[in-house]
Amino acid sequence: MIESNNLSRTRFEQLYKRISDAAGVKERMLLVLNIVYDKHIPAQVARDLHRSKTWASDWLERYREEKYRRIKKQNQEW
Repeated sequence: MIESNNLSRTRFEQLYKRISDAAGVKERMLLVLNIVYDKHIPAQVARDLHRSKTWASDWLERYREEKYRRIKKQNQEW
């Protein structure tokens, strides 16, 4: 399961509402909101978004990798 990072759900929702939908960013953020913060099943969220499970898995993996890159970078800066 993918865990949320230090970004609170409220802050993530605020970012979601502010962003213009450039290249499907809002759709990917909605995917993260539903799976990471609301603990929904990834396959169901993909269906709800009319996307494939592969699409959802790929984007969740990219989200997780980026989160760990940021954590690693923050630790190196300390």
